[in-house]
Amino acid sequence: MKKLVKNLANSYDHAVHYSYDQHGNVKTLLREIKGLVPLLNDYKLIDYSYDLVSGKVNEVAYQNGKADQYLHRYSYDADNRLISVETGPGKYQLDEDARYRYYLHGPLARMELGRQKVQGLDYAYTIQGWLKAVNSGHLTPQRDLGRDAYQSGTGFTGNGQFPADAFGFNLSYFEGDYKPSGTLAQNESFVVATESSAVGNQSPNLFNGNIRMMTVAIRQFGVYPLVNSYRYDQLNRIISSTSFNQYDSPPSKSLRATEFHFTKSKSFTTSLQGI
Repeated sequence: MKKLVKNLANSYDHAVHYSYDQHGNVKTLLREIKGLVPLLNDYKLIDYSYDLVSGKVNEVAYQNGKADQYLHRYSYDADNRLISVETGPGKYQLDEDARYRYYLHGPLARMELGRQKVQGLDYAYTIQGWLKAVNSGHLTPQRDLGRDAYQSGTGFTGNGQFPADAFGFNLSYFEGDYKPSGTLAQNESFVVATESSAVGNQSPNLFNGNIRMMTVAIRQFGVYPLVNSYRYDQLNRIISSTSFNQYDSPPSKSLRATEFHFTKSKSFTTSLQGI
């Protein structure tokens, strides 16, 4: 047996060793890198601590007590939903990396990034619970869900200190899949109106949760949204994806299209073409 253990120890260059607590959670992770033996730095230790009732991770400590230590700390609300993530080189040197806010009925409503509040990400859902949008399909503060960078006026939320969103997207399942609880003017809505557009006519309504259309806006490439439309077969397998450079009048011009072809063995091939 000793010979077997000795041979095993000499048979690898890298290894990860685990120990567990009485609940079966990983308590300690030890990473062994034999190539760092000459530098006396061949072991790296990660310790985990958990909430005894919920089992949620409270803290992850990398090289605790060492010169290269780094800590992650997690906080939760009364419903055991993550509300804060902090990281830093020491127990009293933690910065908040993210803060999470939730709707009263449970789903994630907003995530705020960084101690300096560098971005706010807002989430909206359909009545079925399907994700409808992150931020807005238009990168204008007045149409953002959280009104980031919106300084004053109708719908002011107090998030004006946040920079304008770097990206946003809408998902469409069927016409009328989302209705706001209040009344919004068209130039205040985060939803890009694609139902009656040339793009909207490319994708039939879907009521099974499949995405018929996705509208994406990335500030680096301009605030005008791009649109992808999707089609599926009777088995709910995607068979085509078409990208458009605009969604309303003048009629949209498609940029590229991808088709998916399935065989009887359920494998598929793709073809990509510019239009």
